[in-house]
Amino acid sequence: MKTIVFVFLTTIVIFVQLSAQDSIKFVLAQTIPNIGGNDIMLADFNNDGNVDAFIADGESNKPLPSRLWINDGTGHYADSKQDFGIAKSWSVVSGDLNGDGLIDIFITNVDWNNGDSSRLWINNGHGKFTCSANQFGKANSSCATLGDLNGDGALDIFIANHPYSNGQGGEDEVWFNDGKGKFINSGQKLGESDAARRVKLADVNGDGFLDAIVLNGDTNRIWFNNGKGQFLESRQNIGVGENIDLAVCDINNDGNKDIIIVKGAWGKKPKGIEVWMNDGKGNFSKSQSIGDYDGYGIAVGDFNHDHYPDLVIINGTNQPNQIFLDDKHGHFYDSQIDIGSGGNKVAVSDINHDNLLDIIIVGSESTKVYLQTNKK
Repeated sequence: MKTIVFVFLTTIVIFVQLSAQDSIKFVLAQTIPNIGGNDIMLADFNNDGNVDAFIADGESNKPLPSRLWINDGTGHYADSKQDFGIAKSWSVVSGDLNGDGLIDIFITNVDWNNGDSSRLWINNGHGKFTCSANQFGKANSSCATLGDLNGDGALDIFIANHPYSNGQGGEDEVWFNDGKGKFINSGQKLGESDAARRVKLADVNGDGFLDAIVLNGDTNRIWFNNGKGQFLESRQNIGVGENIDLAVCDINNDGNKDIIIVKGAWGKKPKGIEVWMNDGKGNFSKSQSIGDYDGYGIAVGDFNHDHYPDLVIINGTNQPNQIFLDDKHGHFYDSQIDIGSGGNKVAVSDINHDNLLDIIIVGSESTKVYLQTNKK
């Protein structure tokens, strides 16, 4: 009897996987040339109702121009030709930072030896941007995230830094917004000389305040917010290793924010992804480790319309990228859906108004636009 039940359950899993592969299809619709693409942000930057793409470019030894690409409504992108200067830009986030209802751009920049200043670009409402006069100091900044950290209704900035080449620096910073796009350093120096890779904000302990999950190249950290934008480290372990990217979402619809970590870049172990479940009070336990590739990027979206979040994972050069589907119990399986190989980061949105989620993968040599077709 036990053998029969086991075979029956296995058959169901295989059927679900094959059905997903048959019903969800992507076509490579456009390849955008770029050099040193490190991050991508999707938003309607020019208020025409279409999802545009900002790509942050830079190499560790070479500053490069970042680019804003404008969507014509069909999911095809053209260079806006705007000048955003040149820098070793590692990541980009966007939001209304000066309270005028328009989406602005914040770019984090690195310089391994001397540091650089991250830059805020203000939107004029037509997708044209001007660099603000804000001075964010010199740092070796890997990434940033936006959120109202002190409860005043304005978007603040949490910047995660990387040590310099001499091993100094690397503490994370919190910058408070006055509501009009002027920022003041809170004076907090969070963490030690951690090699920050990525940061996300979410209320993980259920107190109504945005906490910070900082992914580092060594020890990951969760910082609890006291509601005034002051952070205290939770000191719990959410994994070690070559951590590269993360997503924060409720994977089993229990109302709690869980964490998925992508790791294993540059051939290091462990590889693949780790799934960390939240008990609702900000305590996490690892529920799943899957994947055998060098992970670089992750994005979340409901590709099969079952109201559970699925994952897009970007892997190393010549390694297949993956879409992991949620089994509705907070566990993921590889759908075997083809979305090419390699890249650095990924973003998901409906970019051609067909109510299907599309995928854009940014890499060191090109950015690839995959449109979902759902046609056999």
